[in-house]
Amino acid sequence: MASKIITWPPHGLSGLVGTIQCAAQTPVGICMAYLMEPRLQLSISILNLIRTFPTARTICTFTLNSHHFSNGLLCTHVFENMKTPHAPKQENQRPNNLSPRENQLFNEAQTWQSAATTMFVGGDLATALTFFRNALGKLQSLGATELEAELHINIGCVLDKGGDKAAAKAEFASAVLILERILGSSGDQNLIVFARFNLEDTQRRIHRDKACTLMQEAHVFLQNGDLKAARALIEKGIPLAQHGARDVILHAQLLNQLAWTFGKERNYKQGITHLQQACQLLIGKGGATYKKLFLSLKDNIRHFREVKKEAPVLVLLEEATEVIDDNLFEQGEAIATKAAASCRRILGADHPHMPFALHKLGFCQLMLGDYNSARRNLLAAKAIISKWPKLAEEAFSIDFTLAWVEHDQHGDDFGFDVYRPR
Repeated sequence: MASKIITWPPHGLSGLVGTIQCAAQTPVGICMAYLMEPRLQLSISILNLIRTFPTARTICTFTLNSHHFSNGLLCTHVFENMKTPHAPKQENQRPNNLSPRENQLFNEAQTWQSAATTMFVGGDLATALTFFRNALGKLQSLGATELEAELHINIGCVLDKGGDKAAAKAEFASAVLILERILGSSGDQNLIVFARFNLEDTQRRIHRDKACTLMQEAHVFLQNGDLKAARALIEKGIPLAQHGARDVILHAQLLNQLAWTFGKERNYKQGITHLQQACQLLIGKGGATYKKLFLSLKDNIRHFREVKKEAPVLVLLEEATEVIDDNLFEQGEAIATKAAASCRRILGADHPHMPFALHKLGFCQLMLGDYNSARRNLLAAKAIISKWPKLAEEAFSIDFTLAWVEHDQHGDDFGFDVYRPR
């Protein structure tokens, strides 16, 4: 689809009044306006008006000022292949052989449409919708006409702007069916293309809303630890984002969420696979949003690889905690010894998991009466944890266990004056 860019107004002027025109058989065609800064409301309003009134000569009049954007530049993309099908001075194609009464009804429909347009531009959606439907009602006895199809487009856009995408989709579908029936494959296809654009765009946004809802519901299940329910919702959302909405960012976000359901199960390999798929979707995409998400996904991949490496140690630490909670200190000592050895071999002797393993080992030895071994491991744990200031809570616990060793071995309260760091 051919396109060009127009910068308007020139010289960075502001406070000007401009009129966007969509005159048929001109190179203007369909205008999609984008501001140079992220203040998008004016652009969205203009685009909605153009989508709603594809054959109108003058779409809207608006004031450009510093409230909308500071530099006064409006970047307008003009899509040459979506021109409206009517000449500038030509009305909607009036059916042949209308009776005087039918001509009157057709004229009344156009009057209602014009009044509805005024209401829509003024922001009165309820009245605009009533007027458009009144116009459509006037045409019921005339058979299928281009004006009837256009009114379905008008109604669909009002419903869409009001948030009822499902009802809007039905109106756009009616417009497509009418135009296909009266124009066929040999007639002017421009209005059919426009109607299909509205239909497909609305369907994409319906799919996107549904996928977003599924992602939000899955997040709740994920937070509550119900990984199976979360995964089921995400797997429903992915095809909606991929094939329905065709939203690359949403698709990547769902894959990221799916990866975390596997990460919670320590299936890091599968999680990394989904994260890499999400990254692949974003390669070559421009824009800050794509870049930010891509970097976030890369961070998640690095995190998964790190915790995948740590997983054997974490499993042993959890097992040691479980048997210590059950007062099975001999088993706890054996598991904690394995945890410390694995940490030293896989992660290094100064890794922050090491003081946790040594603390559990020393505690078990304290409970078994092996005070010298307990003291040795607890002092080693204290030396390592001093390198990690963020682990102050665990450092306090290690100090307390050391004091406990001194108390039980020497029969006094030596060491119990430790205090919680602030």
